[in-house]
Amino acid sequence: MAVADLPPIAKFIASALAVLITALAIDEFRIRRQSLRNLGLLFVRPPKGVGKWDYASILDDGARKHPDAPFLISYSGFEYVVFPQSMWDEVKRLPQSKASTMEFFKHVFFGGWNFLGTDISALHKSIGTDLTRAIPTRTRAHFESARFASGVALGACAEWKSFKMYWTLQDVVSTTNAIGLVGEELGRNPRWRSAVQQFPMTIVLGIMISGWAPRVLRPVVTWFIFLPAWALYWWMRFLLRPMVTKDIREYEAAVKETDKSQLGHASPDKKFPMTAWLMARYRPEERNAQQVAHDFIVASFESTASTSGTFYFIMAELVTRPELCDELREEILQIMVDGKLPRTNLAELRKLDSVMRECSRWNPFGHMALFRRLRAPVQLSVGPELPAGTVMSVDIHKVPKSEALWSDPDTFDPMRFLKLRQLPGREDRHQFTSLGADTPGWGDGPQACPGRAFAGNTLKVVLAYLLVNYEFRIPEGGDRLKRYSMPNGSFRPDMGVRIEFRKRQRRAISDESL
Repeated sequence: MAVADLPPIAKFIASALAVLITALAIDEFRIRRQSLRNLGLLFVRPPKGVGKWDYASILDDGARKHPDAPFLISYSGFEYVVFPQSMWDEVKRLPQSKASTMEFFKHVFFGGWNFLGTDISALHKSIGTDLTRAIPTRTRAHFESARFASGVALGACAEWKSFKMYWTLQDVVSTTNAIGLVGEELGRNPRWRSAVQQFPMTIVLGIMISGWAPRVLRPVVTWFIFLPAWALYWWMRFLLRPMVTKDIREYEAAVKETDKSQLGHASPDKKFPMTAWLMARYRPEERNAQQVAHDFIVASFESTASTSGTFYFIMAELVTRPELCDELREEILQIMVDGKLPRTNLAELRKLDSVMRECSRWNPFGHMALFRRLRAPVQLSVGPELPAGTVMSVDIHKVPKSEALWSDPDTFDPMRFLKLRQLPGREDRHQFTSLGADTPGWGDGPQACPGRAFAGNTLKVVLAYLLVNYEFRIPEGGDRLKRYSMPNGSFRPDMGVRIEFRKRQRRAISDESL
């Protein structure tokens, strides 16, 4: 049958397939022409018999074939230049003007959607500086937020009750954070709490699905795949509008009457003055309700998914070690006065901090770190000059079990980092939020995670509340807690595993004492 004789729908399908095949061929030609292999970098494929997401095997093979040299791997149609761990300090020192973390997320994960902002955004400066300084002011209020969040997520729990572990822990973390960031009224609002928890999932789903599409089709696919995330984004902006409008009105009125430096002081009985911090740092064209709402959404996103995942992996270790829970509970009770935590950043909880750091070593978030997309050509001490647009990272998958870094690295030692901090000259090192090549999860250098202090404080607060007020265990016959490798080289929790909670009857803190 000739093409002219086909039904209209068949003609359309045939034409669409022809266009698609042509586009794919052109894209493949372009990719080959622009491939970094043309610079002499060698490409490492998954070894025979190894899954394409088994990054440990891929990176081991690359390091064996190309010791102390960069090599290429592939993810989602992108070539990654992977540098050896010895290049950590050199990569972290690259200025943002040349190598950007935000550009990496924008182009590789979000398909060009500039959701997270820029490297020099007012939001990241406010979180890294203003919020970090204000944490001690609201530690007690944060603990009260954890009480409310735990009560909503767990209920009375007079007897053992089963919950889906990850989703329950995310509920506790996101609600605790929300009350401090957006205030009591909105932070306790079920609509806001639901949107904050769903938003990261819609984004992750969009990233995964768009990553399966050919790159030439990704601009179109991404537009559709991220529609649920866009819908939630605009819903969250709608919910934020009354609070943001009120905050801006109060800020502008106060500016006329008060020294600006006094506007951003945190108060124990109010939410963090995020709007004032942001408005003080914005450029004139940014000082509007839309920008403030956007930054609150980004802050909520960044403080939910990663903190919830870290919380899951910490609880995954604690739930199998009741004796360790008793030891941590005793440390927490020793610093509490009248059932309340001290108004500090909780540095006193040195054992808990050590456990959190050891859990992060034992359950790393991924195989690579220091992800960057180059804004300008870069020449490092090894490898060829890399052109603008190159995606790069550092191999860190052997850091957690390195015999050069840790004694007996294959043993989970909850007090490992407490003992290291007891060595002369190391009292302030080896903390959960410390930066360095031996703790790669936070990144490093000027582009390190700005919210790590807030995340660390939130985790200590919610762990303190749960340890003092609840018992928890794996259900009888329940599944062993697992983690799964993601297509991008990171790990995710087991979303279906269950945990049981029960309210502690002895020495529990009553709600009235808070």
